[in-house]
Amino acid sequence: MRINHVWISGYRNIKKTDFGINNKLILIGENNSGKSNVLKAITSPLSPGGEGYYTQPMTLRDVNDEEKNSYYKYIKENFDQLMKENSEVIAQTEFLSYIPKVKIRLQFDVDDDSRFYFEKLITEDTEGNIVYQLEFQYQIDDPTKLLDHLKNVKRIASNDDEELSRIQVNLLPEDLYKSHLIVPGKNDTVSYDLSKNLKYYSLIAERDGFSTSRSKMGSSAIIKLLNRNIDDQSKISIEQGYNTFFDEVKDSTKMDEVFNWAKYASNYKNAQEFFGEISILPNMPPMNSLLNSVQLGYAEEPLAQQGLGYRNLVYLSAMVNALERDDETPFAVLSIEEPEAHLSNENQKLLISFLNSSSESANNFQLMYSTHNTNFLPKLALENVVIMSEGKATSFKTEMNAEDLNYLIRNPNLDVYKLFFSTNVILVEGLSEELLIKSYLQSKKDSLNNIEVLSFHKGFCAIIRLWLKININNRRKLAVIRDFDNQPRAKGKIEKLARKNKISINTTNGYTLEDDIVKNNFEILRPFFKNHLDWPDDVCQDKQKLAKYWENTSGAKGAAMAEISLAINTPELENFRLPEHIMQAINFFKDTTNENN
Repeated sequence: MRINHVWISGYRNIKKTDFGINNKLILIGENNSGKSNVLKAITSPLSPGGEGYYTQPMTLRDVNDEEKNSYYKYIKENFDQLMKENSEVIAQTEFLSYIPKVKIRLQFDVDDDSRFYFEKLITEDTEGNIVYQLEFQYQIDDPTKLLDHLKNVKRIASNDDEELSRIQVNLLPEDLYKSHLIVPGKNDTVSYDLSKNLKYYSLIAERDGFSTSRSKMGSSAIIKLLNRNIDDQSKISIEQGYNTFFDEVKDSTKMDEVFNWAKYASNYKNAQEFFGEISILPNMPPMNSLLNSVQLGYAEEPLAQQGLGYRNLVYLSAMVNALERDDETPFAVLSIEEPEAHLSNENQKLLISFLNSSSESANNFQLMYSTHNTNFLPKLALENVVIMSEGKATSFKTEMNAEDLNYLIRNPNLDVYKLFFSTNVILVEGLSEELLIKSYLQSKKDSLNNIEVLSFHKGFCAIIRLWLKININNRRKLAVIRDFDNQPRAKGKIEKLARKNKISINTTNGYTLEDDIVKNNFEILRPFFKNHLDWPDDVCQDKQKLAKYWENTSGAKGAAMAEISLAINTPELENFRLPEHIMQAINFFKDTTNENN
């Protein structure tokens, strides 16, 4: 069983978004992009691991600020009109659409073993398909009460803009908000018995306090793991062992001699009958208390004495192990913020291997985490990745078909962080262009540059579309540098993806990059290639021959570009000119405006 789709609206910095989820959820994005908010939102309809119902301490602070500001603006502009209308009538008008609310809907794939527990979640989606869904709502149930409240505000306060701006809290009273957990489409309330079968465990980024003292276990999940492995026979053995331990302590400390009963017994004839019955007995604590006294260690030392990296590694491993072996909970989500925190490169690889192995073998829990580290971004499982940008989620699974995903997997230089989150990105077709552009940019000592150059194979269209969806509303720019290859139709197709001041498509004038370089620099390259690479004299006497030799001779392509890159800005290549299409791409980033077509 797993969550396969999520809808979130009105929650924190997420105004409205939805995305598909594969077996795992891996969230990536810049700081404040909404990764933690997505993890928090997904757990809102679920019950916390341990005792308790689904209710979350949601407040107006969790409601999207943009929606609240739209509501305040609407109230200011329509305050007098709202006061004139009948409350019951106005409640059915546009006023309803401006009241801020939070809705978080989860859709599940339910396997045969779990259908018994979740049959009451069956409903129809908007297309009439039978699905399993659950929805958390935080909203004002009765808008007429809100209107009545606004009328009271009207009697007390002035309705001018300045006065209304100073009483915004009273324009949207929190006490009118209620939380609900329902089955969408049917609006049936979800019972406690059903809700307790859907649990979550959240490991937030601020988890460094785990096991900071010798006496602190640090996690109820670890205690549950220990408790779960203790059968009745083991419990009997523990109790017997405790009594043996107590008898040893009793004998060693002479507990029976602590009280001087003989002193009183000698003075009173019947004292022995009373004092003789007083004894010291073992007081075995509950099993959980015993387990709480256990201290985790590493290398025969208390875990509290280890560094943050080892503490986090043990903590996460124990949590996953506890969920993996939990056969009592039909479904649970484990959400982790930045699992890479404090871990060395080797321990990061160890942890991600453990996480992948455990999540794939378990069928009752689903792993979800946010990360800034490429070790936790498996290249062979990009369908699990969701990119967050300014509160919007973009899922690889939803946006890219199998062919596009395979294209990304095959690319040896894939770095989604650089590709999607760099301020300025140039995509090129091969190492030659990458070397040339990087060396040129480095040679410009009088200016700074923040251009990221990434080498990809041909086939940029899917990447460009995905990049644009993620970055449509920010100031990032993308330039593409490609060879013409005598393919005018391909050139026309990709140029349709260009966007003014956002995406620039730049193609060679000649067949390939080498043709354009030779055309612009033939006179200075003739002696250069002869002296540095010992190319044949007849080749160096003709532009076309030189370009063909460079393109087609084994080893010549890379060797020539390496030599040029090393010699740029030296006297030998002082007058070297970059091809026109490359200069257009570089100059494209100098324009600081951000107008989109």
